[in-house]
Amino acid sequence: MPPPSRIVYSPKSQPRTPFPRKARYTLLAVLLAFLISGALVYLARLDRLRVDQVELHGLVQLRDAAVASAVREAVGGTTWGFVPRDHFFLVSGEAIEHRLRGEFPQIRKIDVNKRFPDRLIATIEERMLWGVYCVGELPRVAARPCSYLDENGTAYEELAYFEGWLLPVIYGAAAPEIGAAAVSRATIEFFEQARQALADVGAYPLGLVLSTSTPTDGALRLAEGWQLLVVMDRPIPSWFDALETLLAAEIGARRQELEYIDLRFGNKVFYKYR
Repeated sequence: MPPPSRIVYSPKSQPRTPFPRKARYTLLAVLLAFLISGALVYLARLDRLRVDQVELHGLVQLRDAAVASAVREAVGGTTWGFVPRDHFFLVSGEAIEHRLRGEFPQIRKIDVNKRFPDRLIATIEERMLWGVYCVGELPRVAARPCSYLDENGTAYEELAYFEGWLLPVIYGAAAPEIGAAAVSRATIEFFEQARQALADVGAYPLGLVLSTSTPTDGALRLAEGWQLLVVMDRPIPSWFDALETLLAAEIGARRQELEYIDLRFGNKVFYKYR
């Protein structure tokens, strides 16, 4: 009997199924997203990148502490529930400027800059107080709407009531919008020039009443208690010589009795006693 065959057939190996390429890329993308997210969260919460130094330059009347407090409030709180709004890369100069202008109307100009990693520098230019603008023609009216004026005629802070003569007062017909021009720069310049000229005849203007019917007409209220009616767009020398002559030649010692002198009609000068 022949011996059995010893030929052994090795089993055929099954090919390994490769990990799908698409799944591999998906897994890598998920891992990368987790890494990036973790890094961003770490950077977002990093105290070293939180703006905690505020430098203020140019303040004159405003208090440093009040302005710095407003800046910190503008960047307070969090964004997306966990990112501090005072993070260096999230601090917005425009948002700070908007907040400061709303809270301090005395500010004319703001320049906000950041210095890495935690410093904010704000250079502020304040408005220069010139006088007061009030609605109406009478010098004293209860609850009169008034506002401070800067040297350009811009109304920048409301006053519930104003009384006194320490500042020039301009009386107009309508209440101005805060931050907008209440009167023109030309009106401010006219008042300043008139004040300088009238000093030569011993007259001191306290206020100016703007005409409601003729925009170029105005009444200068003098400390002596009488008014000077003029046309504001005419050169002051064109009526000052006539005023000087009238006061010296006709009015004399009766200046305190005057109600007004009207210089609006060229060489024709009118005046009235009380």
